[in-house]
Amino acid sequence: MSYNIYSREQKIRIAANKKDAALSALKKSGVRVNEGTTSLEDALEELGWGPDMVQQKKYRNGKKRKTLGAGDIVGLYFDREHLTDEVEDTLDAIAPFVDAGSYMEFEGEDMSVWRYLFDGEKVEEIYPTVDWMKPLLIHTVEDEYQMVPSVERVAINACGAKIIITSGVITIQRDDMRTEVPYKRRADG
Repeated sequence: MSYNIYSREQKIRIAANKKDAALSALKKSGVRVNEGTTSLEDALEELGWGPDMVQQKKYRNGKKRKTLGAGDIVGLYFDREHLTDEVEDTLDAIAPFVDAGSYMEFEGEDMSVWRYLFDGEKVEEIYPTVDWMKPLLIHTVEDEYQMVPSVERVAINACGAKIIITSGVITIQRDDMRTEVPYKRRADG
């Protein structure tokens, strides 16, 4: 019996200068990689992963142009449907070469959600905390009211966002994003 999984969200990076070492570690780990495989991208594809790479992209920094991340793996999608030990063995093998703070999020056939979180040395499987919260009335930009989940002070939602309620403002923080929304409580609630 197998367990179906689906890639949801991810933020991952393996620098181009670490790919050869990651390939070597993957081959030594015992994960099934063809002996003749010469690139990390090919090895990952053999194992059911779809790596995305940065091509030669130029970004403007004022008047200067520079190339950032050419050859880096900046996405890693699971192309198969079933969770196996090989999935975790692959992630364990490449973990020391993945940037700290990278993560991959999955959803299982039973709708459970989890992430593999990389710290620059190892990978950890983590699960969100579900917090059923009472409704709060929010005043939106369109001057309409809608019901949204509230928290007493601070909570982490299933998407990993930190939600902070202060007097008259809800602050939602996730990665490098921060959003503040004014709100009013209903008089009856």
